[in-house]
Amino acid sequence: MTEEQQIDLLSFVWQHGLYDAGRLATRDGEPVAVIRPGSRDAGQRPGLFRGAEISIGGKTLAGHVAIHRRASEWGVLRRNNDPEYDGVILNAVADNDRLAYKLDNTLLPAATMKYNLSLERLHETLLASAGNGRCAQEMARMDDIVVKNACTRLMVERLERKCGEILEILRSVNGSWYETFYIVMFRTMGLGSTESKRRYMALAKALPYATVCRECGALPAVEALLFGVAGFLEDHFADDYYLQMQERFAELSGKYNLKALKFGVWSSHGMRPANFPAIRIAQLAKLIDSNEFMFRNVISCETLAQVKKLFDIELRDYWREHFTFDRRSPEANKSLGEMTIDIFIINLVVPILFAFGSFMEEEALRERALDFLDEVAPET
Repeated sequence: MTEEQQIDLLSFVWQHGLYDAGRLATRDGEPVAVIRPGSRDAGQRPGLFRGAEISIGGKTLAGHVAIHRRASEWGVLRRNNDPEYDGVILNAVADNDRLAYKLDNTLLPAATMKYNLSLERLHETLLASAGNGRCAQEMARMDDIVVKNACTRLMVERLERKCGEILEILRSVNGSWYETFYIVMFRTMGLGSTESKRRYMALAKALPYATVCRECGALPAVEALLFGVAGFLEDHFADDYYLQMQERFAELSGKYNLKALKFGVWSSHGMRPANFPAIRIAQLAKLIDSNEFMFRNVISCETLAQVKKLFDIELRDYWREHFTFDRRSPEANKSLGEMTIDIFIINLVVPILFAFGSFMEEEALRERALDFLDEVAPET
């Protein structure tokens, strides 16, 4: 393996905790516990993990972790002269061959990662067979427990990325988990393209959750708010229900000082009728009206069946015979399908539950999120 490939392997071992945690210790024998491995630098320093948190001899430290093959490489590569390495709290290595010192002459703790050498052999095999479809063959030879653990770690890693996105939204709405859930729910309804997700998120941000909640209990009013702000009610259709929506939105927009977004046409080109924007927005209105405190209800669910029941809604009346305004169609069931509910669980319920558990430091909620993800059908 090249030096770069060895660093990649060691970084993978560190990131996914594939070392012997019970033997992770400094040169002096002080135990090292990893609280958070940090995020790998995506730029010019691939052996640097930023934002890590560890404990050495019972003392908690926060900062960066450097990955090297040998501890001596810290000096050889002159890391102490690189400002990007100023915040390093640990040198994680395969060979702790020499003491290393930071620029201020303080000792840099180093810990040796002991891992199963079969990882090196597997890594070399996969590198040698890159591009010829051997990955699946190699995985088939691996122990089921090893594969499951690796998949679980990858699943947690993906959830932690989504958790970061959710916490960013949380900060933008002044710490309201209800508003955060509402925005992510709209984004999830975007389903396909980036542009579609952008539109649904813009709609959620232009129509605050608290405003919609004030009209809950009157589904036509909730629909009028969503369709009005989304810009659907600016046409001139001779459709009785559409005209009622226009009148209601004119009243509500004055009451709440709302304006329609200037998106232009919500395209339904290439979509199945069940995914038309008008149907999806009507379903969002139904979800909100049926579950005013949906975030609280989701957090309270202990089983996946309970979660699915929250999303088990069906459009009635006008929408049973329409996929869009002013165009009647044969009567059809307009419930959220099983696949769509699974998409909501994968992209909304599980990440929100995991993020909230992380935020509140409630491991039971994080575990429940992983259990739900394990149960639900894979996203397609």
